[in-house]
Amino acid sequence: LRGCRREGLFDVEIQDAEGHSIGGRKALEELSKATNVIKGYSDVVVDISGMPRGIFFPLIAFLLRLAERGEFLNLHVAVVEDPALDSRISGREYGQADFIHTFRLGGEDKLVWLPVIGKNQNARLEKVHNRLGSKCVEICPIMPFPARSLRRVDEIVLGHSELLFEGLLVSPENILLCDERAPFDVYRKVLEVEQFYRERLAAIPGMGPVTTVVSPLGSKTLSLGVLLAAIERGLPVCHVEPGTYQVETDTLSNLDDSPKAATEIWLAGEPYLP
Repeated sequence: LRGCRREGLFDVEIQDAEGHSIGGRKALEELSKATNVIKGYSDVVVDISGMPRGIFFPLIAFLLRLAERGEFLNLHVAVVEDPALDSRISGREYGQADFIHTFRLGGEDKLVWLPVIGKNQNARLEKVHNRLGSKCVEICPIMPFPARSLRRVDEIVLGHSELLFEGLLVSPENILLCDERAPFDVYRKVLEVEQFYRERLAAIPGMGPVTTVVSPLGSKTLSLGVLLAAIERGLPVCHVEPGTYQVETDTLSNLDDSPKAATEIWLAGEPYLP
């Protein structure tokens, strides 16, 4: 960008020698060294378009705490998505599911799981469910509707029906629909469901405390709404990152003019100064 000055450039390891995800922790270690630089600016903008969730979840939570302490004035999050291109990219070589740094699970509560699902997520759903284990007593999948393609939710349901309804025994009434273009829609749904199950299930004799776990396995825009809910309620986030990606190249030449969806959220600060 014209007029911009680079203050720093950091290399962040994504995985350790054993294949464990360490990107979030390493990113925070580097960013904590640059807080004095950040204080010199009024606005901080985080572009998550090409950033893994395991990194931008703890990164944004950390910056939000700095903004609330008055270290800088305004925090913005931006993301640009291309649904047509994203639908042709699928992950491969998944590692083990784990909780994202600073969004870890504590205690032995019973769990309600809210996975936000995109296309071709069977492998990740199975890995996260295995990580949660027998403590998971209810599953409420979240799917995009309305979406830019009105058939997307049908494709997602059909592509995951065997796993969801036969393998995980999800009740069709538990499926939640959220606007693909509005992160605050999924944010509100997660908060409502979390409060409902925390109050209703905890009242069942012998059930005990209930914790809601979220998994952002859909678009970046929906993941941003999940992040806001996780920060507000202190929810654990269970996730699994792909080791590689595979792209369907046969139709990429037709994607140059596909619509790009830009979203910007002003997370902290004063939009209208006197």
